[in-house]
Amino acid sequence: MTLAQRLGKTQFWISFFLLSLSFCIPFAKRYAPGFILLLGIACLVNSIQQKKLRISRQLTPLLLLAALFGLHLLGVLYSENAEYAWVEIGIKLSFLAFPLIALLMPASDAALYRRVKLAFVMGSVGYLLMSIATGIFDAMAHNDYAYLSYELLSHPYHPTYAATYQALAIFILIEDFTKTKYTRQKSILLWTTIALMLIFISMLASKAGLIAAGLSIGLGVFYFYKVKKSRLQSAFVGVALLGISLGSASLMPGISGRIDAAVSDLNKNEGEAMEDTAPLPLPAQAHSSTELRLITWSAAFELLLKNPIGVGTGDTTNELVKIYAQKGEQHAVQKALNAHNQYLQTAAELGWPALLVLCASLVLLFLSFLKNQDFFLLTFLMLCGMNFLFESFLEVQAGIVFFCFWILVLVKVKR
Repeated sequence: MTLAQRLGKTQFWISFFLLSLSFCIPFAKRYAPGFILLLGIACLVNSIQQKKLRISRQLTPLLLLAALFGLHLLGVLYSENAEYAWVEIGIKLSFLAFPLIALLMPASDAALYRRVKLAFVMGSVGYLLMSIATGIFDAMAHNDYAYLSYELLSHPYHPTYAATYQALAIFILIEDFTKTKYTRQKSILLWTTIALMLIFISMLASKAGLIAAGLSIGLGVFYFYKVKKSRLQSAFVGVALLGISLGSASLMPGISGRIDAAVSDLNKNEGEAMEDTAPLPLPAQAHSSTELRLITWSAAFELLLKNPIGVGTGDTTNELVKIYAQKGEQHAVQKALNAHNQYLQTAAELGWPALLVLCASLVLLFLSFLKNQDFFLLTFLMLCGMNFLFESFLEVQAGIVFFCFWILVLVKVKR
């Protein structure tokens, strides 16, 4: 009996589009909207055939994202930049699309959960190999090894997003190895793939990416110990993976230089704090990524205090630029930086209510982890929570589709 016969044609296509979307998110984001649409159509057809919606308490985190989309629509009403506000509404459509898909999607077997995660791993590995091959070709063609690092290597993704995908894939592989019996050859292939992913993250030269790798290794090793009950094996795996990650990072000039700059920035600001009684001493004319984040965070928090219900959909960057100009931060003005913190970005744009909705969705997912002890869920949450601190992660498709997709899978697909 084929998979299509066992599931039925409509449910087969739902599974196929779900797997395809999981593969495309880390591999080729431009195809993701098409598969979201196809998945939605398949779920709608199935719902019409079955004549029912599937509403449950488990869907609450996704429904809160739909509420967040509603707040974005409301924010258009008091936006001073209505044209761009509607552009942002288009970017945020995933906040509405995935909850609707969840209401229409039928129940599935637990095997689909593993297949969806492995499809994501396959997409991540495919992207890694394609990026390295393209980077080597470009480096040789232009006689410039910069093509093997940071944004030139990660195109079309930002390095932080690409590194986050790889970090999540690393945990998936560790988890699958722990739960599944592998042959010797497959085990060697799996650990070689993980090592290559860690080296690739170092090549991406993203500080947040390196933290993501550390989180993934730490949670993966803890899960390994929890299941295998072997301190020696767990310690060996942890030391080996951390050694590869830190060793490759120290050898890559891109990430080592960025880490040194970050430490220097923090030490400088600490020294200024000791000499100055001002509550938030900030560097004048910030240029490094760490200095610029201190500027953006301060400006976004100032914007929130002045506007408890936010400045309106699409207006945040313009308002932040005004604050940068007042502070004499011309570099931040020229780059027109957003808040570089999703919590502050959401709060500055839509106020305290939106921040509460976003945090509530994360808290509910964490409570789900406490109930189900799904360490993949915990890893996903920690990776998103960490990235939310350093990036406006949900302001671009690469972040918002990733976030909404995995919440859909975690609350809808049987585990």
